[in-house]
Amino acid sequence: MARAPLTLYDCCPITDGAAAVIVACEEKAKELTDRPLVYIRGGAQAVLHSVSANWPGEHLADWAHLRVAAEKAYQQAKVGPNDIDVAETHDCFSISEVIEVEELGFCKKGEGGFFVEEGNTDLGGKVPINTDGGLLSCGHPFGATGLRQGMEMMKQLQGRAIHQVEGAEIALQHNLSGCNVEHTIVIYGREPVA
Repeated sequence: MARAPLTLYDCCPITDGAAAVIVACEEKAKELTDRPLVYIRGGAQAVLHSVSANWPGEHLADWAHLRVAAEKAYQQAKVGPNDIDVAETHDCFSISEVIEVEELGFCKKGEGGFFVEEGNTDLGGKVPINTDGGLLSCGHPFGATGLRQGMEMMKQLQGRAIHQVEGAEIALQHNLSGCNVEHTIVIYGREPVA
């Protein structure tokens, strides 16, 4: 795979936007909607450094802090990378998704580019990612981005997404903030954790 610099279309646009969500207990949610419920099965957040100081990995493509968050979220949700049917990742730059598929355990370290290039993250692939276009298509209104990602995962699990992943039962959302300082993972399911 040839190396290429990031260009304009490899970088998400910073946009205006807002989002809101209602999180409710199962009983209240059943009162509020007749749609299938989506459960938060687990989540985790990891911060291992500050700004660009004390980077936790061996190099800038080594996101140890994302691995920590993913491992904790998988453990809490009682699932692993192979159980994820659909995901939203923080693709602020096109290279971000390549690194994220590795750190989330969807493929081995160093194989992310090939994994994406082979269509594994496309609709119908091993783990469809950013089925609504992600940040690169939707833009990035900072505080609203995470909720937009969560809404796409909810729609996927309810079977009403525009680019629907058939039979999706487990969804993963990944967001990062700061200068790649903080990684947050939320795992959703059509059923709660047993």
